[in-house]
Amino acid sequence: MQKATTVCFAIAVAVLLAGAVCNRNADAPTTPELAGPDTGKCYDSLPFRATSVDPQDDSVAYRFDWGDGKVSGWTGYKSSGTGCVAYHSWDTARVYRVKAQAIDFSGHTSAWSTERVVAIESIPFTGYPDTIISSIAAGDDPFGLCVLPDGKYVYVACRGDGTVAVIRTQDDSVIGSISIGGAAFTAASPDGRCVYVTDAGSNRVSIIRTSTNQVETTVQVGQSPLGIVVLPNGQFAYICEGESDSVTCIRTSDNTVVASVGVGAEPWYVATLPNGKYIYVSCRGENAVYVIRTTDNMVTDTIRTPADPEGISVTPDGGRAYVTCGSGNVAVIQTVDNTVVDSVPVAGHPAGIGVLPNGQYVYVSSYSGGFLSIIRTIDNVVVDSIPTDAYPDYYAFLPDGSRAYVVCRFDAGVKVIGRRH
Repeated sequence: MQKATTVCFAIAVAVLLAGAVCNRNADAPTTPELAGPDTGKCYDSLPFRATSVDPQDDSVAYRFDWGDGKVSGWTGYKSSGTGCVAYHSWDTARVYRVKAQAIDFSGHTSAWSTERVVAIESIPFTGYPDTIISSIAAGDDPFGLCVLPDGKYVYVACRGDGTVAVIRTQDDSVIGSISIGGAAFTAASPDGRCVYVTDAGSNRVSIIRTSTNQVETTVQVGQSPLGIVVLPNGQFAYICEGESDSVTCIRTSDNTVVASVGVGAEPWYVATLPNGKYIYVSCRGENAVYVIRTTDNMVTDTIRTPADPEGISVTPDGGRAYVTCGSGNVAVIQTVDNTVVDSVPVAGHPAGIGVLPNGQYVYVSSYSGGFLSIIRTIDNVVVDSIPTDAYPDYYAFLPDGSRAYVVCRFDAGVKVIGRRH
């Protein structure tokens, strides 16, 4: 009899508790209906309206989970069924899931609303980066550098200590240093899985696996490997051999040297056309640029330039190649017939060079002058200059062109050129 009484009592308590829960849920505001845009752009302030009805006609406040790790505080109370608008912006392009919750004046909370999917896109960048926004200490004597295709990391070869510094572009912080033994120039594979690093002291190319930031293998090449480029199809890498007067071709599928192409004296830097059919090699000791056809690795042309050609960068449409010449000029080569069609005077020993991804501007480092010159490609006129620390040299750009990374030699670090909001 006592056991039966205990069971009945437990059932009664459970029923009462269940009733209390039901009453509590019955008193809570309805799950909010959430309205707002499906798309937007970075930094846009976007409106979202949440609306809930309270069964007791209490006033209702709202909060929003923005899907980026941020949850708003409760809004002010509004009349039941009136709703409330809140604004939010995102600084990274991706898909976010927004939801809202309601609370009435008595403290009863609703369930979270159905998530609203919002696709945030990057802002198309116009103009050009024109201001140093940060400076990064990146090893001893930074030299060549490259940006991964997704724009998330920059790899900087540091000649002084034989390391490669890894910079995270989200916050421009150095997150790693990879010991190579010697480092000069870097080039990323089109899929971003590997970074190739030339080591002029050891006559080899080190291949870094970006998923682990470890050296996966090395390839022996000719004497004093310097500039390097990976073709857009990712199948071959070409390396300038400064003391061998040749260009070595590595097949990337098995990292095997498959060709060596003789060029002029002291080949220094190399760039590829966007279609990968031809590469352009600056030969400092011969005042010329050699053109190599990649289908058969034959030299097809030799282009005479002003004295001391060094850096080369090609426009995104492949129509022109810009070549810095230490004598004080930037030679403009028309690639359809490989003729020099213009020569732009630039003071201070022009060295490193890079074409902005939109093709509208060219950045030139005045190595001994301590500044950057910006050439407008539509008329090949210098339109701006940016002071830096001494000895600015090579460039890399984010894919959207919003920032440029330029090394300043002899421990002056990497300068980040952007635009202040």
